[in-house]
Amino acid sequence: MSLAAAILLGLALGLGAGVFFGELVAPLGVVGDVFVRLLQMTVLPYVVLSLSTSIGHLDRRSVASLAGRAGLVYLVLSAITLAVVLAFPLSFPDWDAATFFSPTLTEAPAQLDLVQLFVPANPFQALSESVVPAVVIFSVAIGLGLMSMERKGPVLETLSVLSATVSKITNQIIRLAPVGVFAITAKAAGTLGADSLGRLQVYGLAYVGLALVLTLWVLPGLVAALLPISSRQVIGPTRDALVTAFATGNLFVVLPVLTERSKAILEEVAPGDESLAESVDAIVPTFFNLPTAGKLLTLSWIPFAGWFSGSELSAADVPGFLVVGTASFLGSTSIGIPYLLDLFRIPADTFQVFLAIDNLVNSRFGTLLSAMHLVALGLLGACAARGRLRVRPRALIQHALISLVLVMGVVTGTRLLFEHVLSAEYMGYELFASMRPRFEAPVARYVELEDVEPDRPPAGSSWLAHIDRRGELRICYPRDALPFAFFGDHGHLVGLDVELAHELARDLEVKAAFVRMPNVGHLDGALASGRCDVALSGLVITPARARDLELTQPYLEHTLALIVRDHRRSEFASRDAIRALPRVRLAAPEIPHFTEKIARNFPNVEILTIDSPRAFFRDDGERYDALLYSAEAGAAWTFIYPAFSVVVPSATSIKVPIVAAVAADAGELRAFLDHWLALVRSEGLIDQLYEHWILGKAAEAREPRWSVVRNVLGWVE
Repeated sequence: MSLAAAILLGLALGLGAGVFFGELVAPLGVVGDVFVRLLQMTVLPYVVLSLSTSIGHLDRRSVASLAGRAGLVYLVLSAITLAVVLAFPLSFPDWDAATFFSPTLTEAPAQLDLVQLFVPANPFQALSESVVPAVVIFSVAIGLGLMSMERKGPVLETLSVLSATVSKITNQIIRLAPVGVFAITAKAAGTLGADSLGRLQVYGLAYVGLALVLTLWVLPGLVAALLPISSRQVIGPTRDALVTAFATGNLFVVLPVLTERSKAILEEVAPGDESLAESVDAIVPTFFNLPTAGKLLTLSWIPFAGWFSGSELSAADVPGFLVVGTASFLGSTSIGIPYLLDLFRIPADTFQVFLAIDNLVNSRFGTLLSAMHLVALGLLGACAARGRLRVRPRALIQHALISLVLVMGVVTGTRLLFEHVLSAEYMGYELFASMRPRFEAPVARYVELEDVEPDRPPAGSSWLAHIDRRGELRICYPRDALPFAFFGDHGHLVGLDVELAHELARDLEVKAAFVRMPNVGHLDGALASGRCDVALSGLVITPARARDLELTQPYLEHTLALIVRDHRRSEFASRDAIRALPRVRLAAPEIPHFTEKIARNFPNVEILTIDSPRAFFRDDGERYDALLYSAEAGAAWTFIYPAFSVVVPSATSIKVPIVAAVAADAGELRAFLDHWLALVRSEGLIDQLYEHWILGKAAEAREPRWSVVRNVLGWVE
């Protein structure tokens, strides 16, 4: 049995073991880790030795030719991949979308330090920390230095022997691939969650389809059109390396094998031409550090994340997206993806979704594509540098047309499949309405404001003592107070401040009664009359409220934002964009402190006061252009009205303190609340509620992975 067949068998057996035994096979991860570490052990030494030796053997003219022509081949392969990335959004069906608030809307974009990534101030530190681009620069510098040395023969011979030794060790380790692949696959299949991926299926199917088209047809077919070999002659000798790359999800560990297989293929193109092998030794490790096709295809996550969250890229964003995206992928995708999400104002929580799909799809099929990319680059780059390419226009045109048909077939087929066969109903409203409390809540009383009798403490007596005698804490909240207080589909009042109020009632050892007001305009009278003891509902500090009520210290901080229709996001993306509009009709709650400042800074803005956000969302666009609201609370409303998006204009970050309020003469109660809020904040309660209700991070215990032994045979609990 060939090594490639043995690896595929290990992959199949691993899948079977994972499905059958489930999480019981998790300990096999240790075997997989050992295998991957053994492969990694030889890679950096191989890069240093191979690059230093191959460049050291060359002269300056050869280096210039190799860099120029191989670089041109790299640009062509990258352009093909980026064209596929541009076609990727054609696979997205027309679905509504909404997401929870993301701090990305208010944070400054991350900065990518290319100098630190590529310039090795300490090459030994770069080696120890596996900073591959810096190691490559150091190795190239050593090679260039050797190139001009007169007595370099003995040094190059020693380095060549060491390089061959490392390569031999790698080939011996790769023989363990069937066992390593079995262990890695079994653990992945046994421990990864099997929950429905929803709209992620769109991305996964399109990515897998396009990655396979590029790997199995476009790249090897391009090599076959330019060299006197067939696609099978490209894929055949590299099968074991490709399968290992796919199974491990690690391109770095198969780098030496890819180089050796590429040299073996070139031996068939030009038997006995050692210069081709030397060129491959220089090209593959060097260009490995630039974004490969698999990495570039992962750029498709940015337009997908925009579609996923309802924050699509505009046509004007595309040129910057391609240029900045390619540059940001000079480093790791774990750095590049968050940077691009921040840059294009796409919710950062989609990065967590990316990590999940990356583990399932990108790290496998993307690595497979990257491995084939390096093979194609090594073959075409070496032959281009040595003048051995043969351009056949008819073959190239035929290959391009078939490639176009296959790519468009994948993207349009995916779209049609999910629009007409697997179409998904918008479930954002159901998702939000079905949210359960973060913590178990006791039974409470719900009542309308007009149904509550005034109940102030006697003059000179304590509000706290009065609440204790009554045995009930009355908490005011207005209608439409998402996500602080609202009735879910289960018929119970839930939300961030509702859970906070339940905890307050527990600590006071009384029951909770939630009093709903028609709007916040009734707040002063409700607190003064004793119909309510405290207001907890995402209440914003204003000078008027600070004058007329007792306000606690802030326990949350929100960001002032605009809510607009999806197609108008770009019109409100910055201060300058807003000022450029001839007229803006801005709906806003009655918060004069903020609306007056906006009116002073934006003469083209007309403020229209509303009692409830629903007045804006139910408008057909004829009366209001945007809604002034908090970004955190506004994100919750987009679940109910997915045709709208939250926008925080760039260069604008106005923080709004959120407080609790009590009656003007309830200073003792306010002082107690200040101390109590400080206590629960230090205990982490407010952070947990914020993550649950604002960021949407439900903290539910994960069920064990489905498996045959657990769910079918019942052999384990």
